[in-house]
Amino acid sequence: MTPPAPEGVTAPTQYGSRFKAALVYLHEDQALPTNRVRQLCSDLFGAVVSEGTILEASRLLSGRLDPFVERVRELLVAAPVLHADETGLRVASRLSWCHVASTERVTLLGLHEKRGQEGIDALGVVPQALGTTVHDFWGPYLSYPGQHAFCNAHLLRELTALEESDGHRWATEMKEFLLETKAEAKSRTGPPDEIRQKAVLDAMKRILDRGWEEAGRPEKPRNSRGRPKATPAQNLLRRFEEYQRQILAFFFDPAIPFTNNQAEQDLRMVKVRQKVSGGFRTDRGAQVFLTIRSYTGTLRKQGRDVWAGLTRAMKGLPFLPSDA
Repeated sequence: MTPPAPEGVTAPTQYGSRFKAALVYLHEDQALPTNRVRQLCSDLFGAVVSEGTILEASRLLSGRLDPFVERVRELLVAAPVLHADETGLRVASRLSWCHVASTERVTLLGLHEKRGQEGIDALGVVPQALGTTVHDFWGPYLSYPGQHAFCNAHLLRELTALEESDGHRWATEMKEFLLETKAEAKSRTGPPDEIRQKAVLDAMKRILDRGWEEAGRPEKPRNSRGRPKATPAQNLLRRFEEYQRQILAFFFDPAIPFTNNQAEQDLRMVKVRQKVSGGFRTDRGAQVFLTIRSYTGTLRKQGRDVWAGLTRAMKGLPFLPSDA
């Protein structure tokens, strides 16, 4: 008499949740190509694993992360400070976009064919954000209500380019000013008083005034409509002038960082995976990868065991963070 098969076993040869979680970990989290995962399984475990088994394990686990995705989206919308960014991704031989919204505690990655507002909307975070969104100067972000803060690392690079290419003295002054205010903000535990805030804004204005004297104002040609053509220096001066408080948000609120490095770090493994594989064959495969990377990235941020978290998710019990 043959005893009944254990619960969940439906085929003569079947891999358990831990083994399938290991396949997902190696392929999606560690960015190993499927042929190397197959070789590793053969060498270490004597297991003959097909490419289809690896990809199906990833699809299965990704599908069981829906509760995690919804929880993280809710946490990000309510976060006091969140980071947003995007990067290009080759999918089916065309350019698509990976969008990210994240904090120090959680990560959410999503795929969309558009870089701009449609892609940002699809991720479902920035349009509803209740706190401050840290981002670069990509225009679509500014179409959303709420508080904004700009990445000063981008500004420092632009100022350095002006300084080196055209010798703009105001660019050197502005770099020094930003780095000094960054150091001051880091030395404080709370926001500056109103007198200090005004002094810093006045100091920035004086640098901008000298910048306009040095770069000149754009001249509108006769018989032309719209905004006059501006030089890179004039464009940068205009941005500083229009968005002083968003640029200095890190100074006014100690919870807001100086840069958008958090979002850029959360996109790093996406770029690594693309370098390894050259891109994705299908939209579905790309989104499976991004969902799993959202999960493993969040597990690490929360100090959780990644393999254990993947195993639980494979069993239909994904980790659900409680804070962002």
